[in-house]
Amino acid sequence: MNNPLTLFNQLSRRSHCVWLDTASGEGVSLLAADPVKVFSCKNDPAAFERLKAELTGFNGYAIGYFSYGLKNQIEKLPARAVDDLKLPDCWFGFYEDVTVGRAAPSAPLPANRMARPAVAPYQKQKFIEAVS
Repeated sequence: MNNPLTLFNQLSRRSHCVWLDTASGEGVSLLAADPVKVFSCKNDPAAFERLKAELTGFNGYAIGYFSYGLKNQIEKLPARAVDDLKLPDCWFGFYEDVTVGRAAPSAPLPANRMARPAVAPYQKQKFIEAVS
């Protein structure tokens, strides 16, 4: 089986490739590319409601981030930082499938397959509720 670095090198040329790797290098890595859709927003007061609508009914994997700038949608705090990078406040790729592999060669997954992570319906519902 290819290790996560080899797989990432293969996927990195594809659209919106993501690699979630363990800090210790001893766990599993998650790789995905070519999302079926992308959600992105900047200075949007309805960011959480829009994301919730996108997540509802989607049975794949949402991988992305919430930036510090999104804090203003939750509470009004002083804005002292300069937005020099102009990144979105929220970005998520919606992936139908992901690849998971062990980062450590000493503990490989079975050589004949890559594992597909299972997301329990209650975990997805808890995430939807958290962004509500």
